Amino acid sequence: MRIFIFIFFLCIVYNDATAQKGLLPDQPQWTKEQVYSNVNAEQAKKILYNNADVVLLDVRTEGEYNAGKIDKAIHIDYNAPDFKDQLNKLDKKYTYMVYCRSGSRSNAAIEIMKAEGFLYLYHLEGGIMAWSETK
Repeated sequence: MRIFIFIFFLCIVYNDATAQKGLLPDQPQWTKEQVYSNVNAEQAKKILYNNADVVLLDVRTEGEYNAGKIDKAIHIDYNAPDFKDQLNKLDKKYTYMVYCRSGSRSNAAIEIMKAEGFLYLYHLEGGIMAWSETK
């Protein structure tokens, strides 16, 4: 029984430590006060390549999303009347990278997400336009 409790305790400590880490080597540790970070397209690609647990969130319209998206992105239309309700169906403990076409809607979406209690957020500066310009 002691071994089970010890292993359980280690899992909790490890989980908490990894959940609060920065995902780029040159970034500071995440804290509850620091829930948001701008990243350029090159940094975004490195984060997504090295961290399969980052959820990519596309906040463009359905037509824009259907015309082309970043692989594995989930879609919630920023302009939809139920945008906030759709956001609140997501797990707020996950790390999200949010993008739109050029960065305006995703920046506004992140402000809403911060207000709704999401803890770990990346904003893809320049949106899918910047993403498309990088190799």
